[in-house]
Amino acid sequence: MFRWASICALTLATASVPAAGLKTPEDAIRTFESAYLHGNVDAALATWDFAVAGRLLWEEFRFPFAMSESEKSEFLAHLGATRRDELATEIRTRVPARFANSQCRFTSRKAVSSDLMRITESCVLPDSSESSQDLIVHHGTSGWLVALYPSTRLYKRVCYTEASLRIVICSELDGRHVHAVKNGRVLWRKDSYTDWGLLPYRTPYPAVCLMKEWSSSGLPPFKDFPHAIIVTYDSSQFGAVEVETGKFRMLGQN
Repeated sequence: MFRWASICALTLATASVPAAGLKTPEDAIRTFESAYLHGNVDAALATWDFAVAGRLLWEEFRFPFAMSESEKSEFLAHLGATRRDELATEIRTRVPARFANSQCRFTSRKAVSSDLMRITESCVLPDSSESSQDLIVHHGTSGWLVALYPSTRLYKRVCYTEASLRIVICSELDGRHVHAVKNGRVLWRKDSYTDWGLLPYRTPYPAVCLMKEWSSSGLPPFKDFPHAIIVTYDSSQFGAVEVETGKFRMLGQN
């Protein structure tokens, strides 16, 4: 199921999406990506089920606060609407997409439930790095619609060099993964959401935007983080990362 997802390779001038959905999970993903690259907001959003998207965001991040059923229902709708607005803004402002000018393929398909399918899409990005993520597609009454697409964007790589240890820490183009390299060997690689427990705040998927030395934070050092740096996200969340181990401690949000 190998493909090139680039503007030149797309054959549709615009994307047309049946209101009820598409025939296969892969069709839903391809049509969404095509519409995104063509700047067709309505067509891109028509490939999504945002009610299911809100529920899946809730389940993925396991929000730690109690709610009544009515409050939860309202919050799920808010999550879906937030995701919809975020995608619309990305498309209108031509935010670079991870699948643009990238060599992408679907590498696995697995049923999550009777109406949900997990599709893994792997891409070789423009800087020759590789990125894989799991996408969830929902089957409605007449077809498939996208419900969870963690990262459509490409983010600027952010790095910090710990000269005394000869360790370089960098975020990846998906904005959520961070890794450390020493003498050409990867010491660790962490996922901000699953490994560090970062929750949505101001945006469903916060992305790394800054790394700086601990001394510039004005905070006293942690005994169990002897070589720490500060990692900040575009959501204003920030935390301490131990350079040698990749341990993370959430410090706050504005």
